[in-house]
This record gives sequence, C-alpha cells and structure tokens, in this order.
Amino acid sequence: MHRPLSTDQFRPEIPVMRPRVPSTDSVIDRLRNIETSGWYTNFGPQVRQLESRVEELVRARPGTVVTAASATRALEGALAVSEERVWEAPSWTFSATIGAAVAAGATLRFVDIGHDDWWIESRAPARLAVAPFGAWSDPRERLGPGELVIDGAAALGAVPDLSDLADDQAVVFSLGATKVLGAGEGGLAVFGDPQRARRFRAWTQHGFDGSRVSARAGTNAKMSEVAAAYAHAALDDWARERSEWNAARKGADRIVDELGLTRQPGVTADPTPYWIVVLPDGRSRELVATTLAEHGIATRRWWEGGCHRMPAYASIPRSDLGRTELAADASLGLPFYRGIGEAELHRIADALDRARTIAGTW
Repeated sequence: MHRPLSTDQFRPEIPVMRPRVPSTDSVIDRLRNIETSGWYTNFGPQVRQLESRVEELVRARPGTVVTAASATRALEGALAVSEERVWEAPSWTFSATIGAAVAAGATLRFVDIGHDDWWIESRAPARLAVAPFGAWSDPRERLGPGELVIDGAAALGAVPDLSDLADDQAVVFSLGATKVLGAGEGGLAVFGDPQRARRFRAWTQHGFDGSRVSARAGTNAKMSEVAAAYAHAALDDWARERSEWNAARKGADRIVDELGLTRQPGVTADPTPYWIVVLPDGRSRELVATTLAEHGIATRRWWEGGCHRMPAYASIPRSDLGRTELAADASLGLPFYRGIGEAELHRIADALDRARTIAGTW
C-alpha cells in the first residue's frame, strides 16, 4: 500500500511530458561549421551526413533516407509522390496523420484497428498505417502486399530493421522535441525504392530535380542545416538517451504491475516516448484524469476521441470503428519523459491508487 497523499496545494505540477533536445554545447562545433560554410539549407553537408547515419541506424538501402522539415511534411510528401490516390487509414491516430494525407490530395476511408496491437486492419491496395504511440510491431507481413506508408512518428527509438522495405513501402519518423531522438523539429522518410526517394527529395524543394524547373508539383519542406546539427547531437548521445528511456519505462511498468493497470497493447522494451494506460471505459478514464489533476499531475488524451470525431474529418467515409472508439474512450496518457524521478513516479502511483480506491476497481 502506498503512503497517503499530502494535501499540500503548492507542489509543482508533474507535466505529462518534458521535451528535451541536445544542449548548445553539443551542437556548437557543427553550428560554427555551418556559419563558416554559409550553407544553411538545400541539402547541405549536415543534412546529407545525417541521412547517411540514419540509413545505418535503420539498415536502409543507400539513397533511400531523405530528411524533411517535419514528420508531417514528410508524411505528406510520401503520399504525394505515390501514384495511388485512394487510401485506407486509421482514425485512431494524431490529427497530423490525416491532415498530411488531406494536404497530399489523398482520398481517405477510415477503417478499424486490431484489438491486440492497435495497428490498422486493411487489405486495400493502398494503406496509410500508424505505429501506435511509437510501438513498433512490424505490420508488413500481416497487412500483405500493396502500397504502404507507415506513420512511425514516435517509433525511431525502436530502431526497426528496414533493410527489406519493399519498393511500394515507406516509413516516416519524427525528430520533434517530444520524441525519442528529439532534435527540436524535423522528419525522416525512408523508402524501399531509391527512385521514389529521389522524387520525394525533389518534392521537398519545389519539384526541382537537378535544375530550376519543377518537373512535378512540390513545396518547400527541406530540413535546415541547423536542424540537422541538433539531430546529429541526438544521435551522438543515443546510448545515454536510450538508457534514460529504458529506466523511465521500467518505473512505469512497475506501477502498472503493482496496481493491476492495463498497458497499451504492443508496447515492448524498445524506447517510446509515451505511457498509455487503458481503463475499463470513459467514465473510469475521466475519474483517473480528475484525481491526478487534483494532485498536480497532468494527463492527456493524446489522440482525443479519434480523427473521425473531429469536425475537420467527420465527412471521411468509414467502416465500423468499434475497436477504435473503445481505445479512444478508455486510453489515457500519463506523465512520461527522460529523467522522470522516483519521487514523481511515487506521486503518480499514489494518485492512481487513490483513483482505484474511489472507483472500487479498475
């Protein structure tokens, strides 16, 4: 049994996330090199070297990793350079996933997710899949052949082996400050086909491919040299960061096991930047959120009720979304970040225990 909670009203709030990026000291030499070179964007040496390092990290084929200004733009571009225009996608995802697809001109249909892993269930010719909260259980064999773009925004810490990525497959990762290997902002697109990677690179620079003439419609979605410098520093420190994420996960898992909570399906030991618990229903979720808030502990419904419930996407056709709605109504994000301490975890555990007492059970 955990000790009783204090009623002290002046305790600092425990946030749901503490974004961290590399320190100024860790990037200063690269920033000086950028200043000396005068090369700030347009796929300079920092960006090109970063793409090579990521190819090694995820075991991708040479010439298949391309950087972008953000994962949202990378996802938009991965869809834009495909010949497919009709895609099935999950509603159970962050709004940016669907927003990127709409911006790319895709015609969407929402389909449901699996109960055991929250990945999309679809056998359509073209699928936009999502690694749920960064949990990477490779869906390619289960989904079968066909066009596949995976929004793996928070999954780079899982370091998937993408050496066998097919020509009609792509995976997008985020380097946002809230993600594993966070660099402040930035995106990575990994393609199975080097020619599609080249088309994507051209798309990020106005459709230019070796000339000042737009061969295809494009936009400005390039990663800057400064952003790449921060990404390099994050990769340089990956061993320590991975250890810190693992320590945070062990603390969260201990609380889940002690209190009999249900964790998000599909989570493994690989680092992901979220702690998602699944309550019996929406009422239980609200009770837990309210109880933790009363004790200065933040929570968040990261994906709210699913994109199909958002006004911007309510008109998108859909199949039955029963499992999506169960997941959306019952899941809750708890505080989780590198360096979360035992004192913070103890306070979270106490508040969760209090919520369980009020509810009578999970």
